[in-house]
Amino acid sequence: MWGAAVFVLFAIAMAFIKPWYNVWSQEMEGKAEFAKAEQNRKIRIEEARANHEAEKLNAQAEIERAKGAAEAIRIGNGSVTPTYIQYLWVLVIFINICIYVKLSLLLLRYILHNFIYTLHL
Repeated sequence: MWGAAVFVLFAIAMAFIKPWYNVWSQEMEGKAEFAKAEQNRKIRIEEARANHEAEKLNAQAEIERAKGAAEAIRIGNGSVTPTYIQYLWVLVIFINICIYVKLSLLLLRYILHNFIYTLHL
């Protein structure tokens, strides 16, 4: 008999408590969604600031490159001599030879590796 009375009291209490719990639960969900939206907004603002700062720095770098190119043209107009052109030509040839030698060594290494590998089979 006491068990039935406890059950009835529990059922009545749940009838009053459940709506309050639903309201409280929805309020907590709303607060969580609001906090998440606020955090996402802050992240977007920080990303926009970072992009803005990066664009400023890119613009400054472009200005410096343009100044350097202008300075090089200004210097070059009075000092490009046949000797300087020969120097540049030799530099280009040297770079190409270095690339050729490096590729040749890589090819030789590949050939030797395959040769040694076939000997072990």
